[in-house]
Amino acid sequence: MEINRNNFKESLSQIEAAIEASSFLAIDTEFTGLEVHGNSIHAFDLPEDRYQKLLKSAKSFIIVQFGLATFQYNETTKRYDVSTYNFYIFPRSHCKQAPDVRFLCQSSSLEFLVSQGMDVTKIVKDGISYLLPADKQRLLELLQQRHAHQNEHMASESTPPSGSIQSPTTLNREQQRFIDCSLRRIDEFLGAGRDPRSMDWLDIEPCNAFVRKCLFETINQKYKLNVHLESKVNDRKQRYIRVSLPRSQEDLQQIEREKQNAELEELDDAVGFSKIIRIISESGKLVVGHNMLLDVLHVINQFCFELPSEYEEFKSVTRCLFPRIIDTKHMASSSPIKELSPHSSLAKLHKGLEREPFAKVPVNIVQGFEDYKSKSRLHEAGYDAYITGLCFISMSNYIGSKSNPRCDRVLPDSPLLDPFKNKLHLMRIGDIPYINLDGSDMSPSRDHVFHLTFDKEKKAADILKLFSPFGNIQIVWLGENSALVALYKKDQAEKASKALTRSRNGWCRVLTYDEYVSTVKNTNALKTSTKRRSPLSDPTTIPRKQSPSTVPVHSKTSDISTIPEEDEGGEEGGFEFPPVVASTEPVTVLTDGCLDEEDLGEPVAKRPRQDPLPIGEDNDNGGW
Repeated sequence: MEINRNNFKESLSQIEAAIEASSFLAIDTEFTGLEVHGNSIHAFDLPEDRYQKLLKSAKSFIIVQFGLATFQYNETTKRYDVSTYNFYIFPRSHCKQAPDVRFLCQSSSLEFLVSQGMDVTKIVKDGISYLLPADKQRLLELLQQRHAHQNEHMASESTPPSGSIQSPTTLNREQQRFIDCSLRRIDEFLGAGRDPRSMDWLDIEPCNAFVRKCLFETINQKYKLNVHLESKVNDRKQRYIRVSLPRSQEDLQQIEREKQNAELEELDDAVGFSKIIRIISESGKLVVGHNMLLDVLHVINQFCFELPSEYEEFKSVTRCLFPRIIDTKHMASSSPIKELSPHSSLAKLHKGLEREPFAKVPVNIVQGFEDYKSKSRLHEAGYDAYITGLCFISMSNYIGSKSNPRCDRVLPDSPLLDPFKNKLHLMRIGDIPYINLDGSDMSPSRDHVFHLTFDKEKKAADILKLFSPFGNIQIVWLGENSALVALYKKDQAEKASKALTRSRNGWCRVLTYDEYVSTVKNTNALKTSTKRRSPLSDPTTIPRKQSPSTVPVHSKTSDISTIPEEDEGGEEGGFEFPPVVASTEPVTVLTDGCLDEEDLGEPVAKRPRQDPLPIGEDNDNGGW
């Protein structure tokens, strides 16, 4: 069911009832973009490091489409009843005190969404507004103060002064002419011969804010409580003054009460989609998403409150808002699913889970809702939320079928799902595959990783030669003059550390991974800037340019680096990468890692532009 600003208010109670009755909820979002300039991610990010980088994206782009699928288990039919909602969202400034939201758009993201059928015009025209709770409270207090002042003014009756009326502010000739003309029209409107029972009004022509303010003051000075003034907006978004003639003091008070109530209702309407997130949070229902870390960041920052700068505080507030979360990307990347379904991108995962040894999930689409069973609408948030829920059910049931005792139907509150709860998948960090919201994150050894600083003229071939005694390597460029290098043979770490960190090779400085992290953290602690810098962000963030060499190198044309897919290695044992062999023949160096073809199915809004491939390789790279 499509939900926009035209039917949101009337649908809200139905949506709330569906959420409250559900067994679990599945969500998905579509953004205006992903990549922030100079914000590369890589395979050796720590969880707090990745949070700081994605934090910039969440504060730069916005959600424009939100998918919600409610799954209610029916004990009679032994099936789930599904209701799916596809929300269009857009920030609106309903009054001059309200936030006028600025956000970034990424052309490739919008181009991709439009190619998948999204109507950008509908987003702007019919998108549901939203307000942060703090903004709502601020605007409410301003309204209450203004209403109190208006009520106090109405209570103090006085008679209109005699003589000529002057505008309270010095005006130019044209502005004064407009004021005088408006006063004459009001005099005629209030003139003799009017039906005393009439409740007609007079609309003054639109004018700018300065003239409108002067006109307000002038009319109040001349007519006092004999007329009622109200600022209105026409179809062309132009503001004008409406003059009404109350029959009595009681009528005037009634008009003012109705106006104040309308303003409070308008503020409540402006809260818009934020109400849905509040209802989801207060329900305490299990929330399921696919690769949902960025979804969670956006939802919190856009509809709840500004994301905290501290990583541990983020984990704490996420637990408070959404006490039960399951990321199907993490489920699919963990045993026993990953051994049977090699693809963990949403579309391919959904297809794979409909084949043996899994089973297609039978569900009942509630009458009146979109029947996604008969048609695919990938990258429409409502559809993606729907198939995310199906993937969750299928994987849960399979896990139950392998348990002892066997359980063919695993419901969302089953303890069999506890190992997956409150773990947000981390893309392409092989040795730290998830963020643990309920406790400490994994802390694997990275003794086989070294940090190098060197002159920007140096190339991958120089690094390859330096590490050739210790076997194959992976290179992750941090800038033109620095990189992280990982040994393929981890048992060579101690030997490499002794040989490289204590020697003077003349062209580079080598630090162990722990020394590098400690150095950067100490440097960041001395910074007076209020903006927290990523612990593993290199001071130099200029992208490395491709240089002529016998070693073909991926040029970093994307702010977000392509790095190894986490499925290539064990959940805790770290990833394995193709070897880089020291040779006189041209070889391929993994400057930023390699990618599995499966992630080609991820939307452009959740993956980077692709780097050019070295000559001779098949173009099977995917991305986030």
